[in-house]
Amino acid sequence: MRLFYTSNSPYARIGVTTLELNLGKQVQMQKVTVRDPNSYLLNYNPTGKVPTLETNDGIYDTLS
Repeated sequence: MRLFYTSNSPYARIGVTTLELNLGKQVQMQKVTVRDPNSYLLNYNPTGKVPTLETNDGIYDTLS
């Protein structure tokens, strides 16, 4: 799995939770830039929202 995030997102605590639950080996943290037309995130989430979680079953983005 891969979790796309930004450090200034109010939802960045999801990454902290991932580390606290010792899921670092299962979840790759991918820091991205939002509001950038060249952002790597747009390949996975065209809306550019974070956090976005990529799993083996698909992509899940934030509900906000």
